[in-house]
Amino acid sequence: MGRASALALELPLRPRSQQDIEMYLKHALYVDDDTLLRHIAPGDESFFKKCAADAGVPFEKFARAKPWFNAFHIYALPTRGAITYAGIDVRLANIAQAQKKPVLYLESPGEQAMELDGIPKENQISMLMYACQILDASSANDTLRTDERGWLLQVQRAWQAGDAMTLGRLADSPIPGQPPELFDVSRYIYRDGTDRFVHGLSQAGLSGTSGPILVAVGFGHFFGAASLPERLKKAGYTVTGPVVDVQSQ
Repeated sequence: MGRASALALELPLRPRSQQDIEMYLKHALYVDDDTLLRHIAPGDESFFKKCAADAGVPFEKFARAKPWFNAFHIYALPTRGAITYAGIDVRLANIAQAQKKPVLYLESPGEQAMELDGIPKENQISMLMYACQILDASSANDTLRTDERGWLLQVQRAWQAGDAMTLGRLADSPIPGQPPELFDVSRYIYRDGTDRFVHGLSQAGLSGTSGPILVAVGFGHFFGAASLPERLKKAGYTVTGPVVDVQSQ
């Protein structure tokens, strides 16, 4: 946390109220008798049934959830046998709480679900199909997993080195192996999310906070002409990037 007097995260690490849960589910699940089967080609039903089985989810439950929700659930599945660590948001929140510094949230889980539900239906289907392909244990999809891991490794190395130019290039280019529609989804999430983060900061009740605020959101929000730093500057904030000590990496 360093000199920061407060921490701003994208959203709470867990729902804070029953209202949060209800709003999230409102955008994550189909209503009445609508299901995934009404939104996919008949020939794709067996593909998604296999995907549900691979994910360990009964197909009836899988089919009641919208594609974006199932896709993110699959992305969150831990790799078998892998060691997993707390994400940076968890680590920063723990540090802030230990230092008795306030933690601000720029959106609610329900607001995030509403954003993701706004992704065009055909793009949601593409998201889910790609997630299912990544999940598939068959060797035919090894290339997809290798390409994605290679891209993530580039992001990690650039982040550790403080290489903003490379991070900006990676944020503004498709992940190798992904269908073009997923890049459109990323652009939508970055653009809409940045709008809400700026609004969230303006509504966060900062009157009792003095000094710098550490804003920790997805790296793609920090780059481009309409990036979060540029938007905050236009809103009257003073924006300072992190000081990177490469020798300590």
